[in-house]
Amino acid sequence: DFPDVYASVGATAQFGYESNYDRDTMKKFFAERGGDPDRGGKKDPLDALLWRAAREGEPSWESPFGAGRPGWHVECSAIATNRLGSSFLIQGGGSDLKFPHHEYSAAHAEAGHGVDRMAQFYVHAGMIGLEGTKMSKSLGNGIDPMDWVRDYGADALRFTLARGANPGTDLPLGSDAAASARNFATKLFNATKFALMNGAGIDTLPNRDELTDADRWILDRAEDVRVRVDAYLDDYQFARANELLYHFAWDELCDWYLEIAKTQIPRDGESVTGRNTQIVLGRVLDVVLRLLHPTMPFVTEVLWQALTDGQQAESIMIAPWPTAADTNGGATADEVALRRIEDSEKLITELRRFRADQGVKPSQKVPGRLDFAAVDLGNQEDLVRNLANITAPEADFTASASIEVRLSQGTVEVSLDTSDAIDVEAERKRLEKDLAKAEKELQQTGAKLGNEAFLSKAPDHVVAKIRERQTIAQEEVERINTRLEALK
Repeated sequence: DFPDVYASVGATAQFGYESNYDRDTMKKFFAERGGDPDRGGKKDPLDALLWRAAREGEPSWESPFGAGRPGWHVECSAIATNRLGSSFLIQGGGSDLKFPHHEYSAAHAEAGHGVDRMAQFYVHAGMIGLEGTKMSKSLGNGIDPMDWVRDYGADALRFTLARGANPGTDLPLGSDAAASARNFATKLFNATKFALMNGAGIDTLPNRDELTDADRWILDRAEDVRVRVDAYLDDYQFARANELLYHFAWDELCDWYLEIAKTQIPRDGESVTGRNTQIVLGRVLDVVLRLLHPTMPFVTEVLWQALTDGQQAESIMIAPWPTAADTNGGATADEVALRRIEDSEKLITELRRFRADQGVKPSQKVPGRLDFAAVDLGNQEDLVRNLANITAPEADFTASASIEVRLSQGTVEVSLDTSDAIDVEAERKRLEKDLAKAEKELQQTGAKLGNEAFLSKAPDHVVAKIRERQTIAQEEVERINTRLEALK
């Protein structure tokens, strides 16, 4: 009556390896679920369904076992073999399905491919809601992936899952993560658009001596990232690989090198420096897109085709995986260039912050005096002045504000003349309004921290957060008072 066919995969040497269960525990698992050892040739509770006899309403095929269909795990193995070839050596699954699903998949692979066990088995984390509850159909708290594909894109969904796949921890999923991934895809699109509009392309890497410090820096950083991404992927640390690519592409390539490229590529005409920058930008963007392709296949395909103009390969899918030849050509990393660019970034960041504190608009240029050579940034002067909107001082320069910035080669003093850059009265009113808000925050946090009844009941993390707010408010009050005193 039950001509199902079973395979004795439970007898394989590694059965129980993934779940760390012994045979008695696994047999008890099936016994408690009403398993019948004698059903349709099943001699052992651990025997796995090889062929399921035809049932009404189910698709079926003819076979030596009669009409029916493969057992679920056999079907999965057959599909994988058909799609990936007989040499596939990795299978993945959720940590909550180690037994029986993973164990039977590994056992079928062992029986079908003649190996001791699956060469690699990737167990990913479970999905939970932001409130910490496991997603399930019964609770109704799951996310329909097609909704995310519609709202954020398929690549954003894939990148969110891959970036959050930290081993040993469940993955909390919310729309903010998907929106962040979508924004990242947009960032890549805008970076590629900028590169193409500014003549970037893939060409032979110029001699290192012809490159600027910024060019050598981004090529060396790309090589470091490539090596680390390879190591992470080899170890199945997908979260770390994608997190690294995210921050390199956004924080270093887009936020800094694209801005630097604007100062190195001439608006009119051509120059050796400009052409080299176009090549470096094209090559680094090419490497980033190829490294991201496994996680973001659709966006990277379109952008890579536009960047390469279809000259490199028919598809990014069959383009070679990046090597050192694609980044810095295998050269030793230039530590001096790295130091200079990091110092330049810090100096620009501090100057931007100081300008904002002084009430200077980001787009407004102000004259400034500083000794670039004293901190080994002589070749970076144009870069710093352009990105910080600081012009060279004229003969009648008079400093109205100054700041000291500690860099790796010493402390540099920057003097600025902001006298013509701000409306003193308007700036004073703005600061007084900000001061009132900071003083109110300081008073409110002080009242809470002075309330013993509140402190005795509030959780430690809540109290710590209020103390942090109080510290920030105190610092703001001091900063604004200092600024108001300077405007008198």
